[in-house]
Amino acid sequence: KRCISRLTIVFIVLLVPLRPASAHDSLRLYYAGPQGNIVTALQLAGVEFVADLDRAEVIVLNGVIPNAAEIARQVERGTGLVLFLSADITAEEITAVCGAAVTLTPRSDPVSPTAFPGLVDSTVDEIAWNSAPQVRERYAVQTSASTARPLVVAYEDGEWLLWQVSPRVFVFSAFLDHSNPQI
Repeated sequence: KRCISRLTIVFIVLLVPLRPASAHDSLRLYYAGPQGNIVTALQLAGVEFVADLDRAEVIVLNGVIPNAAEIARQVERGTGLVLFLSADITAEEITAVCGAAVTLTPRSDPVSPTAFPGLVDSTVDEIAWNSAPQVRERYAVQTSASTARPLVVAYEDGEWLLWQVSPRVFVFSAFLDHSNPQI
Protein backbone atom coordinates (compact mmCIF):
# COMPACT_ATOMS: atom_id res chain seq x y z
CA LYS A 1 0.00 0.00 0.00
CA ARG A 2 2.67 2.46 1.02
CA CYS A 3 4.77 1.92 -2.11
CA ILE A 4 1.88 2.56 -4.51
CA SER A 5 0.51 5.42 -2.39
CA ARG A 6 3.94 7.06 -2.48
CA LEU A 7 4.29 6.26 -6.17
CA THR A 8 0.95 7.91 -6.92
CA ILE A 9 1.80 10.99 -4.88
CA VAL A 10 5.24 11.25 -6.54
CA PHE A 11 3.59 11.20 -9.98
CA ILE A 12 1.14 13.89 -8.93
CA VAL A 13 3.93 16.06 -7.49
CA LEU A 14 5.95 15.63 -10.70
CA LEU A 15 3.06 16.62 -12.90
CA VAL A 16 1.83 19.61 -10.87
CA PRO A 17 4.71 21.96 -11.84
CA LEU A 18 4.11 21.18 -15.53
CA ARG A 19 0.62 22.62 -15.55
CA PRO A 20 -0.15 26.25 -16.30
CA ALA A 21 -0.91 28.58 -13.43
CA SER A 22 -4.59 28.88 -12.60
CA ALA A 23 -6.92 30.30 -10.00
CA HIS A 24 -7.55 26.93 -8.39
CA ASP A 25 -4.93 25.30 -6.21
CA SER A 26 -5.68 21.62 -6.71
CA LEU A 27 -4.83 19.42 -9.65
CA ARG A 28 -7.79 18.40 -11.82
CA LEU A 29 -7.62 14.65 -12.28
CA TYR A 30 -9.65 12.16 -14.28
CA TYR A 31 -9.60 8.68 -12.72
CA ALA A 32 -10.80 5.38 -14.16
CA GLY A 33 -10.51 2.05 -12.36
CA PRO A 34 -11.53 0.38 -9.15
CA GLN A 35 -11.97 2.31 -5.93
CA GLY A 36 -9.24 1.49 -3.43
CA ASN A 37 -5.70 2.47 -2.44
CA ILE A 38 -5.01 4.55 -5.54
CA VAL A 39 -8.14 6.66 -5.00
CA THR A 40 -7.28 7.02 -1.32
CA ALA A 41 -3.74 8.20 -2.16
CA LEU A 42 -5.11 10.69 -4.68
CA GLN A 43 -7.62 12.02 -2.14
CA LEU A 44 -4.80 12.43 0.39
CA ALA A 45 -2.83 14.37 -2.24
CA GLY A 46 -5.75 16.81 -2.44
CA VAL A 47 -6.58 16.44 -6.12
CA GLU A 48 -9.87 17.55 -7.61
CA PHE A 49 -11.57 14.63 -9.37
CA VAL A 50 -13.26 15.56 -12.65
CA ALA A 51 -15.61 13.44 -14.78
CA ASP A 52 -14.83 15.27 -18.02
CA LEU A 53 -11.56 14.37 -19.78
CA ASP A 54 -11.43 17.86 -21.32
CA ARG A 55 -11.09 19.39 -17.84
CA ALA A 56 -8.38 17.01 -16.62
CA GLU A 57 -4.77 18.04 -16.17
CA VAL A 58 -3.79 14.44 -15.36
CA ILE A 59 -5.43 11.14 -16.25
CA VAL A 60 -4.91 8.16 -13.94
CA LEU A 61 -5.96 4.81 -15.37
CA ASN A 62 -5.89 1.93 -12.92
CA GLY A 63 -6.22 -1.32 -14.86
CA VAL A 64 -8.64 0.01 -17.48
CA ILE A 65 -8.55 2.20 -20.57
CA PRO A 66 -12.16 3.30 -21.06
CA ASN A 67 -11.76 5.30 -24.28
CA ALA A 68 -8.30 4.93 -25.82
CA ALA A 69 -8.90 7.33 -28.72
CA GLU A 70 -10.14 10.19 -26.51
CA ILE A 71 -7.41 9.63 -23.92
CA ALA A 72 -4.79 9.65 -26.69
CA ARG A 73 -6.14 13.01 -27.92
CA GLN A 74 -5.89 14.45 -24.42
CA VAL A 75 -2.32 13.16 -23.97
CA GLU A 76 -1.36 14.69 -27.34
CA ARG A 77 -2.74 18.01 -26.05
CA GLY A 78 -0.42 17.81 -23.03
CA THR A 79 -2.55 16.14 -20.37
CA GLY A 80 -0.45 13.96 -18.06
CA LEU A 81 -1.08 10.22 -17.92
CA VAL A 82 -0.32 7.62 -15.24
CA LEU A 83 -1.23 4.12 -16.42
CA PHE A 84 -1.31 1.12 -14.09
CA LEU A 85 -1.57 -2.04 -16.21
CA SER A 86 -3.85 -5.05 -15.72
CA ALA A 87 -4.47 -8.31 -17.53
CA ASP A 88 -7.47 -6.64 -19.21
CA ILE A 89 -5.39 -4.03 -21.04
CA THR A 90 -4.11 -4.84 -24.53
CA ALA A 91 -0.91 -3.85 -26.29
CA GLU A 92 -2.99 -1.95 -28.84
CA GLU A 93 -4.62 0.16 -26.11
CA ILE A 94 -1.25 0.97 -24.53
CA THR A 95 0.18 1.91 -27.91
CA ALA A 96 -2.85 4.11 -28.61
CA VAL A 97 -2.73 6.10 -25.36
CA CYS A 98 1.05 6.25 -24.89
CA GLY A 99 2.17 6.59 -28.49
CA ALA A 100 4.78 3.85 -28.08
CA ALA A 101 4.43 0.47 -29.78
CA VAL A 102 4.62 -2.32 -27.21
CA THR A 103 4.45 -6.07 -26.95
CA LEU A 104 3.21 -7.71 -23.77
CA THR A 105 4.18 -10.98 -22.13
CA PRO A 106 2.24 -12.06 -19.02
CA ARG A 107 4.54 -12.95 -16.11
CA SER A 108 3.96 -14.10 -12.54
CA ASP A 109 7.41 -15.06 -11.27
CA PRO A 110 8.49 -12.89 -8.32
CA VAL A 111 10.89 -10.03 -9.06
CA SER A 112 12.34 -7.30 -6.88
CA PRO A 113 11.96 -3.66 -7.98
CA THR A 114 15.07 -1.52 -8.10
CA ALA A 115 15.89 1.85 -9.62
CA PHE A 116 17.34 1.66 -13.12
CA PRO A 117 21.13 1.54 -12.67
CA GLY A 118 22.75 4.96 -12.88
CA LEU A 119 19.47 6.83 -13.19
CA VAL A 120 19.11 10.04 -11.22
CA ASP A 121 15.46 11.03 -11.34
CA SER A 122 13.11 12.42 -8.72
CA THR A 123 10.52 9.77 -9.66
CA VAL A 124 12.73 6.99 -8.39
CA ASP A 125 14.66 8.90 -5.74
CA GLU A 126 11.56 9.48 -3.58
CA ILE A 127 10.88 5.75 -3.06
CA ALA A 128 13.16 3.12 -1.50
CA TRP A 129 12.60 0.64 -4.34
CA ASN A 130 15.07 -1.87 -2.91
CA SER A 131 12.81 -2.31 0.11
CA ALA A 132 9.57 -2.45 -1.90
CA PRO A 133 7.66 -5.75 -1.96
CA GLN A 134 8.29 -8.16 -4.78
CA VAL A 135 6.09 -7.91 -7.84
CA ARG A 136 4.39 -10.98 -9.26
CA GLU A 137 1.53 -10.66 -11.76
CA ARG A 138 2.44 -8.16 -14.43
CA TYR A 139 3.19 -7.64 -18.07
CA ALA A 140 6.75 -7.76 -19.26
CA VAL A 141 6.66 -4.89 -21.71
CA GLN A 142 8.96 -4.62 -24.68
CA THR A 143 9.23 -1.29 -26.45
CA SER A 144 11.89 0.71 -28.16
CA ALA A 145 14.31 2.46 -25.84
CA SER A 146 14.09 5.41 -28.22
CA THR A 147 10.39 5.90 -27.38
CA ALA A 148 10.51 5.20 -23.63
CA ARG A 149 12.95 4.95 -20.77
CA PRO A 150 12.98 2.63 -17.78
CA LEU A 151 12.83 4.13 -14.29
CA VAL A 152 12.39 1.01 -12.17
CA VAL A 153 13.41 -2.48 -13.28
CA ALA A 154 13.43 -6.01 -11.93
CA TYR A 155 16.67 -6.66 -10.07
CA GLU A 156 16.76 -10.22 -11.37
CA ASP A 157 16.66 -9.59 -15.11
CA GLY A 158 16.27 -5.86 -15.86
CA GLU A 159 12.62 -6.17 -16.93
CA TRP A 160 10.97 -2.73 -16.98
CA LEU A 161 8.45 -2.29 -14.16
CA LEU A 162 8.00 1.48 -14.24
CA TRP A 163 8.77 3.41 -17.38
CA GLN A 164 8.31 6.84 -18.83
CA VAL A 165 7.19 7.53 -22.39
CA SER A 166 7.41 11.32 -22.19
CA PRO A 167 7.81 13.90 -19.44
CA ARG A 168 4.08 13.52 -18.66
CA VAL A 169 3.37 9.82 -19.39
CA PHE A 170 4.23 7.03 -16.94
CA VAL A 171 3.40 3.31 -17.03
CA PHE A 172 3.58 0.82 -14.13
CA SER A 173 3.56 -2.79 -15.37
CA ALA A 174 2.51 -4.61 -12.18
CA PHE A 175 -1.17 -5.43 -11.76
CA LEU A 176 -2.61 -3.72 -8.68
CA ASP A 177 -5.69 -5.82 -8.13
CA HIS A 178 -5.68 -8.89 -5.90
CA SER A 179 -2.64 -10.17 -7.82
CA ASN A 180 -0.15 -8.04 -5.90
CA PRO A 181 -1.83 -7.26 -2.57
CA GLN A 182 1.51 -6.54 -0.87
CA ILE A 183 1.93 -3.49 -3.09
